[in-house]
Amino acid sequence: MGMKLRWIQQEDSIWRVKMGRVSEESGSLSLDREALQGWLKALEQAKIAGIRALVIEGEPGTFCQGMDLSSRLLNHPTPPAEASSRDEVHEVEAHYTPVPGMLRALRVTVPVDHATAQALRDDAKRYASLLLSLRRAPFAVIALVDGEVMAGGVGIMAAADLVLATGTSRFGLPEASLGLLPAMVLPILRERISAQKARWWTMRSASIGTATAHQWGLIDEVCADVDAMEKACREALRMILRAHPDAIADMKLRLGDETQGPLDGALEEAAEYTAHCLMLPDRVEGIRSFLEGEPLPWHERLRRRP
Repeated sequence: MGMKLRWIQQEDSIWRVKMGRVSEESGSLSLDREALQGWLKALEQAKIAGIRALVIEGEPGTFCQGMDLSSRLLNHPTPPAEASSRDEVHEVEAHYTPVPGMLRALRVTVPVDHATAQALRDDAKRYASLLLSLRRAPFAVIALVDGEVMAGGVGIMAAADLVLATGTSRFGLPEASLGLLPAMVLPILRERISAQKARWWTMRSASIGTATAHQWGLIDEVCADVDAMEKACREALRMILRAHPDAIADMKLRLGDETQGPLDGALEEAAEYTAHCLMLPDRVEGIRSFLEGEPLPWHERLRRRP
């Protein structure tokens, strides 16, 4: 397991949840199946309770490192490439839409067993459901960021109504370097930054600092330190509590899908696309190499100028 959720405030109309490592020995703060299920359960619990605001935070130095692929791709054997039995290397027909209205169907050889392939698809759909639940929550969502935010963690942060971050935080979308795309993050991200910025950030597979993130609109306020961030959070909560709860819920629904079309359809398509990429042999082997500290075959170094 890479993450556990812990309620640090769960009373009155303001709840607060912390994403933490399962243990001190766990170096990752990532979203595995248990964490995704825990998130969905927590959001449903908050919705039933009728809260007015949810505050999300990570650990000092790390907010969230995205989806946990290592537990799926490193803990399952790879079927032999020369296998002749369909029970050893499975062929499936993969459907996804690279652009709206264009359905692509391919027969691909899956480099993982059926159970792992299905688990990857289920995790992608759980993550898409998490983003949709955060984005459409009938209460205000505030993200407090102090440190690294990577990949799927960017989606959780961007789905918040207010993002406060310390000046030392950094934000990364490294998926393209692994042969993937932050496909499920992009529909949420596009509500905060321009299409051009999203394209360039994704192409580079590089992290950006707080100043750039603020300039782009990814975060709403830069705070000098954690104490200043807490003060800004309390001020925001004071303003939120002045509004009628139904007004906040109605406003979020009204503004949610006007600019990009239905968000649930975009996230569903993105989940299918992500699951498809995670079944392509070169992508799986590349990610495995990355997780094991090996170079990826498609990485190239820029030549030095003479």
